[in-house]
Amino acid sequence: MKFKLSKAHDGSQIVLSLDCFDISIVSHKYSYGGKQGLYELGVFWTDEPVYYNSNGNRTEFVNDVKGWLDEDSVTNIVDRLSSLDQSSDRLVYNILEILQ
Repeated sequence: MKFKLSKAHDGSQIVLSLDCFDISIVSHKYSYGGKQGLYELGVFWTDEPVYYNSNGNRTEFVNDVKGWLDEDSVTNIVDRLSSLDQSSDRLVYNILEILQ
């Protein structure tokens, strides 16, 4: 897994790159929970947000992130996402299940 750390507004962002998708974790004054020192997490395909609809089809765009996360929650989500079988045809469903 590769990672990139950068500044984001008054805070920071780390992007963890897996084979099929990236996990973005941010905390800054504009992120959900950032003013309280919490984190926001999003999952992205290579250079684009995850595309899905209610059927798990990668054709409709829905921009969604999970916010107000403490460090333990972020660690738990990252562990679960990074252990997914990225070759599975249920990858989108599995990502969504973790992010709910």
